[in-house]
Amino acid sequence: MRTAIDGASNEAIEVSHIPVSISKAERDKIIQEEEERAFKRMLRDRLPEMKPAFVRIVPDDEGRLWIALSRAEKVTTVEWLVVDSTGTVVARTELPEYVRLYAVREGRAYGRLTSPETDVPMVVAWAIDFSE
Repeated sequence: MRTAIDGASNEAIEVSHIPVSISKAERDKIIQEEEERAFKRMLRDRLPEMKPAFVRIVPDDEGRLWIALSRAEKVTTVEWLVVDSTGTVVARTELPEYVRLYAVREGRAYGRLTSPETDVPMVVAWAIDFSE
């Protein structure tokens, strides 16, 4: 959604998706990571059943949005949708969970890959081809 400085909505894009449930193991981990007893109780009562529709949005220089969808607990890849200004999905791709996309410019996607074996982060770039 594009919003003006005064808070008025200028444009909205709708993209359908399949909701992803928060598993019991994920729920328990979130609650256990909190140390304060009162906050744990609040988390237990208020933690939603479903994850947010997306976890990251990256705009590109062509006016498209790259949207990383939430993933189920044991899924090791993140599905990305590329959506144009009308809300039409023009492409989709999957990236490993340890890759974080930061920018898409001039036909290249830039991100950070943290090797699961070495835990060493590195900058990565991919050429993008929408013709396939």
